[in-house]
Amino acid sequence: MIYSQKALSLLLAAITLQSACAAGTVSTFAYENDKNPSEAVCGQLWSEEGISGDYMYRIENGNIVLVKYLGDDTEVNIPSEFLGRTVTAIDAEAFKECSFIETVTIPYTVTQIGGYSFEGCTNMKNIYIPYGVTVIEAGAFQDCSNLENIRIPESVTTICSGVFWGCNKITEINIPSGVTTIIPSVIGKNESIVNINVDENNPKFSSQDGILFSKDKKRIVAFPPGRKGTYEIPENVEIIGSDAFFGCAYLTQITVPDSVQKVLTNAFEYCSSLTSISLPEHITEIQSSAFCECRSLAEFKIPSGVTQIGNSAFSNCKALAKIEIPQNVSKIEFSAFSGCSKLTEIKLPVGIASIDRWTFSNCHSMQKIEIPASVQKIEQSAFYNCRSLTEVFYEGSEDDWQNITVGSSNESLTNAEIHYNYAETSVNLNKSEMTLGTGQTYTLKAEVIPQGSDVTLTWKSSNKNVATVNSKGKISAKGEGRATITVKTSDGKTASCKITVKKAPESVSLNKTSAVMGVKQTCTLQATLSPSDSYTYLNWSSSNSTVASVDKNGKVTARKTGTAVITVRTSNGKYAQCTFTVKKAPESVVLSKSSLTLSKGQTATLTAALSPSDSATYCSWSSSDKSVAAVSSGGKITAKAKGNAVITVKTSNGKTASCNVTVK
Repeated sequence: MIYSQKALSLLLAAITLQSACAAGTVSTFAYENDKNPSEAVCGQLWSEEGISGDYMYRIENGNIVLVKYLGDDTEVNIPSEFLGRTVTAIDAEAFKECSFIETVTIPYTVTQIGGYSFEGCTNMKNIYIPYGVTVIEAGAFQDCSNLENIRIPESVTTICSGVFWGCNKITEINIPSGVTTIIPSVIGKNESIVNINVDENNPKFSSQDGILFSKDKKRIVAFPPGRKGTYEIPENVEIIGSDAFFGCAYLTQITVPDSVQKVLTNAFEYCSSLTSISLPEHITEIQSSAFCECRSLAEFKIPSGVTQIGNSAFSNCKALAKIEIPQNVSKIEFSAFSGCSKLTEIKLPVGIASIDRWTFSNCHSMQKIEIPASVQKIEQSAFYNCRSLTEVFYEGSEDDWQNITVGSSNESLTNAEIHYNYAETSVNLNKSEMTLGTGQTYTLKAEVIPQGSDVTLTWKSSNKNVATVNSKGKISAKGEGRATITVKTSDGKTASCKITVKKAPESVSLNKTSAVMGVKQTCTLQATLSPSDSYTYLNWSSSNSTVASVDKNGKVTARKTGTAVITVRTSNGKYAQCTFTVKKAPESVVLSKSSLTLSKGQTATLTAALSPSDSATYCSWSSSDKSVAAVSSGGKITAKAKGNAVITVKTSNGKTASCNVTVK
């Protein structure tokens, strides 16, 4: 005997309820017969849940939530009313794996589409979402492999994760103006999507070249996984969001600008073709799964500013053969490098206290690891299946090693040869890159670790026409271009600094040649180089720092009455000067008027008189209500709208005077 899906569903429901009644349990589920809704299984009618026609339903707040579709139609028109009540929601998995459905029409009364509600409707080509729906829950249309397009109505405010996963015929997504929340990984590894467009009136999101950004374009939210080749992140971006490049399997190179401050979780996960990417040196954390499953990434430089590496950060980077963990890193979370099957050696930085579980598991090619004496605990399976590991170089003594707590499934580590009291030398430079003007010099400082190591240093320039270096690390900029300065220890350790040499300035000028200030007043001078593409270090000095001092940024501070000349000098000897006359600070300030009455649009200018008259200061002007009356830096008032406002002048030493302004 062959049963339809509906008949089987009803039969199973009846059997379930009959068993519950026989066991004496109380059920909140009832089947309502189409012909006689008052007839209920087990002789009772429950209003909370039930089955009627093609639907299993639930009543919430007097409205109908469709829990499960039991029919077998290829075209489904979901009713707006059901059993005399309004249908307002489609529950999670309500139409899950209804592979026979081709078209679904959702009524205007529905406001919420539940999680995975249409997952696996593999023959569904069209779905009509009405205005009124506000939330599309996680995975709502996941694996609807024949769905060609989805029109998201303006009423939708939230789109949750995985909504478009596996919708392999959708090539672009259009985000309407009403959407204010998009949960990360909304697209997933959907390699058909090449464009994400956003309504220009959307207050939270924007689109640039088919890529999803925050409105201010400081955060990249989602990159279309179907794009191929290379991508250069725009200069203004500060945050690479969670899952931003998730599943971008065809990207081979991503350029990250220095403006980026944070790279969030799963940012580049499953970028399986990615071979080249570098992050700015100021990044402080590689968050969890950031580069997980980047299987083509053979080399990666962890920025020197990084202090923490999150769980699974580089998990299953199968091509990664070498990686250097910076000395600032103090925490490496579980599975961070698990499955990096080509990684041959690793050096853990001083300060690591624990090696977390699964951190280096299945690193099949790892032969050598250096472990600092700071390590107190090695968690379970940290080195599981590191079958090539033969040597462990431990910084502490044998007794120290015996005191380390080693978890289970670390035989690859414990069976290796342990070298105790190991202290490998390394060398670091105080700068990794810098810019000089021609003729300029700078001395790099090299630090050998551990201190007191018996090694000698040699210095070398990759291009002596651009920059030379002597035996003490002193660089001399010779000509425009780029060069790399390398220091090498006698036992082969190296460190490098990239040098960019620009032309030296022909002249320098200041934005002021003379100025008068009151005691305690400050002023910042601006130096301009000519030509504008030249480069130099600037040295600031004062002829009399007891009268006026100047800092390294050109900020002048008036100290006492008198005269001082501030000089700025370039590294090639060009200079400019500004003469400062410092007068006593005012004891008071008085305005030319204490009250004013103006008409809208009218203007008037106040003047400030200092006492004593031979004092000097900088005056700042402010309005208590700019919408009524605004004031310029010179005391000019502009009447804006009817009302009252107080205009205040303030000296650099805190003296004030006010004028009451009435606008009619």
